[in-house]
Amino acid sequence: MKRFIHALSRAWTWCVLLHKRILKKPAFLAILALTPLLALGLSLSAKSNNGMMTAAIWWDSSDAYAAAFGEECLAKNGVIRTVRCDTPEQARRMLENGDATVVWLLSEDFESHLQNFVKGKGDSVIMTIVLREQNAVSDLTRDRLFAMLFPRLSYTLFRERVMAMNPDPVPTEEELRANYLNTADSSDLIQFLDVRGETVQVERFLLSPVRGILSLLIVEGGIAAAIFCAEDEKTGVYGGLPRGRQIPAKLLSILLPMADLSLAAILSLWITGLLTNLFYELILHLLFLLAAGGFCLVLLALLRDPRRLALAAFLTAIATLALTPVFVDVGGLDYLSALLPTYHYLRGVNIPSTLPMMLLYALCADLIAGALFALPKKDG
Repeated sequence: MKRFIHALSRAWTWCVLLHKRILKKPAFLAILALTPLLALGLSLSAKSNNGMMTAAIWWDSSDAYAAAFGEECLAKNGVIRTVRCDTPEQARRMLENGDATVVWLLSEDFESHLQNFVKGKGDSVIMTIVLREQNAVSDLTRDRLFAMLFPRLSYTLFRERVMAMNPDPVPTEEELRANYLNTADSSDLIQFLDVRGETVQVERFLLSPVRGILSLLIVEGGIAAAIFCAEDEKTGVYGGLPRGRQIPAKLLSILLPMADLSLAAILSLWITGLLTNLFYELILHLLFLLAAGGFCLVLLALLRDPRRLALAAFLTAIATLALTPVFVDVGGLDYLSALLPTYHYLRGVNIPSTLPMMLLYALCADLIAGALFALPKKDG
């Protein structure tokens, strides 16, 4: 029992000494402090309705129907920010100068053109859409525009069908609209949902890359700790430990700064509103720490040189941004993405059944690292 307590005391002493060394680094403390502050700045920016894309819209100010639709577009700022222009030329200039993603020019006598479109008159143009280029962003703005236009098209079609039946007495416009609203589905035509079927708020949609960036920061912090381990190996810091305890000590020195960064990440997620369930997030981050720590330990065992590890940190960042869904999910490269711990972490956010995979990843990484450390070290 005394030997166990003595070993536990020595392990605690190692933890304290290793942690103190990291916390004495001004750069590390700056990162810990700035991470939540940057998250707060991003959260405030997302809530300011600046949007990801800008649509410049123009309508004839004397057309009340067009003005009502235009004001509705302006009121639904979110992923797409809508800006009113006084003239079509001003809207086109915004597009040419890069201040707008797309231009929406409503036709004069907007309601009449809408009615003719519903009646199937091919020469009726409801609006003119001007694009700088055809891509996924422009497709999103078009879909969002059609979603806002759909209720008016739907009501116009409803009114045409009712009036075609020659009702007696002829209903008034107010009666027609009241009947339409009683039967129409008022939900949004296009919704943003996560894989669990829950509605994603616009602010959360804009902030979605934050979680992936935070997880990459944790991994990069682990590789930075591995660089210190490589330097310690050269100076014989671990030489006083029995061989069987050197690998756990190195893993511990990697995990401690990663744990600090993980706490800063959880705080940042809470600030941005991306935190799901605190208990689940703690389990998720614990498993991610084990997986990412194992990944960094493998890099240390494989490279064992600070310069090579610094290069590995850069390549890991590039690979993570390219192969994992930090910004976009490229798909089709899962067999490569699965080599990176961030991939399993981001999947685990919405798919709890994938959590055991992170534990398996950590165990495999630790075994691989142990096998690599057992190999004789090559000079140079």
